[in-house]
Amino acid sequence: MKFKKTLLIALLSILLIPTFAFALNFEVGDEIFNTETINDDYYAAGGKIELDSIVNGDMIMAGGELRIDSKISQDLTLVGGEIRVKGEVADDARIGGGNVIVNATIKDDLIVGAGNFELGEDGFVGGDLIFGGGNVVINGMVNGNIKGGGGSVYINNVVTGDVNLIKADKVKMGPRGKVLGDFKYKSLKASETINTDTVQGSIDFTQIKNTITDKEVQSFGTALFAGFSIFRLLTLLFTGLFFIWIFRFYMTNAVNTGYKYSLKSFGVGFLTLIMGPVAALLSLITGIGLGLSFLIMLMWFLALAVGKLIAAYMIGMKIIKVKDSSGFVRAYISFVLGALLLVLISMVPLLGWIIKFILVMIGIGAVALHEMKLFNLLRKDKKV
Repeated sequence: MKFKKTLLIALLSILLIPTFAFALNFEVGDEIFNTETINDDYYAAGGKIELDSIVNGDMIMAGGELRIDSKISQDLTLVGGEIRVKGEVADDARIGGGNVIVNATIKDDLIVGAGNFELGEDGFVGGDLIFGGGNVVINGMVNGNIKGGGGSVYINNVVTGDVNLIKADKVKMGPRGKVLGDFKYKSLKASETINTDTVQGSIDFTQIKNTITDKEVQSFGTALFAGFSIFRLLTLLFTGLFFIWIFRFYMTNAVNTGYKYSLKSFGVGFLTLIMGPVAALLSLITGIGLGLSFLIMLMWFLALAVGKLIAAYMIGMKIIKVKDSSGFVRAYISFVLGALLLVLISMVPLLGWIIKFILVMIGIGAVALHEMKLFNLLRKDKKV
């Protein structure tokens, strides 16, 4: 058992899930604005986040709109819709988003996955730039290698190392573009701007056809599935961060209910899954009202979301025990471990999906049974 725990904790560390620190600085909210100096790792999740400060540690953030203008002493990890980064990152930066603009000094590697990505004129990468995106514009200097692929790739500054574009529909070098190493790329056609004037090393061009092979479809599907799994894990982690911070004791007691009444919880959860949409549809057909139907479906979706959180927490608490007297850090570490395992389980075809379904149904049912227990206690005390 001790070996299993050690192995799981090591796996978490490899995946860079930074929750084993005993001092956490985190914020959760619709809008977050922070200008204070943070002398530790910083975590935040919200709709819109603006940070203009010094962070003496790692920074990890997820949100709809992220605007960073900070000096970060270690790594930076961002996931969001609209992302703009200024300032300085002393180590690596990992960014995933819809539209990403980086005008910061990244002293080591920059890894980006985005629909649209721009390394601005004020941007600088001290190590390698690794990217995957639709439209990629590199106006800043890269003091290392460039590796990646995209629909359109535009390089308009100095690259001191090699460039290796696995696939790009269109490749162009700007007037300030200069590659000091080799340039290897695969594209629909050779670029006139990639020549001996702009590339000091060798040039290796491979023409690709504008068709999609079965192998490419399979590779794209695998990459998409892996990316979606990471997104689900991040979503679970940040949602769990909020719920465990606010409802820690409630969630712990709900998990214990699921342990004690597993079969009953599964039955209640399955009925909730089936009856929610049915009740919403009946309210529309019978003319009770659109508002009630919308409310039922809203509660149904909420039940599914909370069921996933409880399922993850149930797995985690089997490995790291949590009691009412346990602190937040221990509770969240337990949840993170369970969330990771739940996502890994769901990646296993068929059997993994069945196991996840059962656990989520137990989670939904456990919440319903716990709510009923609380309601009966309130009725007994004549408070409702």
